[in-house]
Amino acid sequence: KRASVETSGDEGLDCDGVVVIGEQPLMVKVRRTVDRVATVSYLSDNLGSLQTERGFAVGVLVTDYLSPEMLEQCRIQQLNAIDAAGNAYLSFDERYVLVSGRPRVLVHEQLGWSAAAIRLGLVALAQPATLGATQRNLATAAGIALGSVRSGLDWLVERRYVVESGTGPMVLQREQLLLEWENAYAARVRPKLDSERYAPERPLGRDWWKTMDIAFGVWSGEVGAQLLVGNLKPVTAQFYIPIDQRPPLRRRLFRELHLRNDPDGPIEILNKFWDLQTDDSSRVAPWPIVYADLLQTGDPRARETAMLIKDRFVDE
Repeated sequence: KRASVETSGDEGLDCDGVVVIGEQPLMVKVRRTVDRVATVSYLSDNLGSLQTERGFAVGVLVTDYLSPEMLEQCRIQQLNAIDAAGNAYLSFDERYVLVSGRPRVLVHEQLGWSAAAIRLGLVALAQPATLGATQRNLATAAGIALGSVRSGLDWLVERRYVVESGTGPMVLQREQLLLEWENAYAARVRPKLDSERYAPERPLGRDWWKTMDIAFGVWSGEVGAQLLVGNLKPVTAQFYIPIDQRPPLRRRLFRELHLRNDPDGPIEILNKFWDLQTDDSSRVAPWPIVYADLLQTGDPRARETAMLIKDRFVDE
């Protein structure tokens, strides 16, 4: 095998390259994110046109990650594709490869995400105007030590996610920031929020959460998504609550919902670390948290709703 890479000017595609497998040259198109059927269709048509234009018999898409659903769409639309996790659909010259279901490769360590940068990344995505506040207020908003603010901000600036302007800091590359942030949050911050999971001893009503008082907590996951954009009937419930409020809330949940400890239970409690005033702050976690928690479930319904949240908030 041998490969080369050259810059591409095609809108939405990052670069061209050539990979030779055996005696077969494959024209490569690289795209960081492929998470929609429409994107697969566009890439299939685009790659086919470029193959004809440049005289290649076979083309292949290379991307960061292909979910099983997106890989199946690649197969249906006969789009050769591989990702960084090792998932692949390749069919050419009597060769056939199908590898599906490998988890997303986490890139936070290579990209240098610190815990402070991740928490400041949440502020940048959910409430970018807050980046112009004093460092003390910004530390409170992100839930980090005052001494970590400067290094976290410098890292976001170095990555060109935040730039200074005449009117204050501006957030750029929001879609790519969300992609990296979600990976880093899931790997570095969320596991340290003291997750507790429970299951009810008896079935709960379908809309039990609508009348549930979670005190100072905020909903995330499926319930948070339902409150933000609708689109699904929650079957799991996640909420974040200040650490000092967890004991009384836990007691009340056990009493009112008849819960038992269950590491795979559908009800999850985590520590709330941020202090952001958003439109839905009294009931719902910041939208990037809801988005990340939906993706963690691995449920296609939840993923579809996560994409709706991204569409609503990333380009607002």
